[in-house]
Amino acid sequence: MEIKDNAVVIENKRQLQDYPCNSVVVAIGAKSRSFENINAFCREHYIPCHVIGDAVQARRALNAVAEANEIARAI
Repeated sequence: MEIKDNAVVIENKRQLQDYPCNSVVVAIGAKSRSFENINAFCREHYIPCHVIGDAVQARRALNAVAEANEIARAI
């Protein structure tokens, strides 16, 4: 529902709950979608944002896994 400084807000059984975290991974889905609004928000709030997989270009799942591994190790 929402990403805060040190938590994400999730909805569970129709109630909002803060879930403490340091990092958030967002999987937008199997279809290509625009992520520019997320990217812009992250830039404005100085939040690191990495785009990988088919969001970059449609390819094989192996490419997305390799990109995820590279970014996770860098973080």
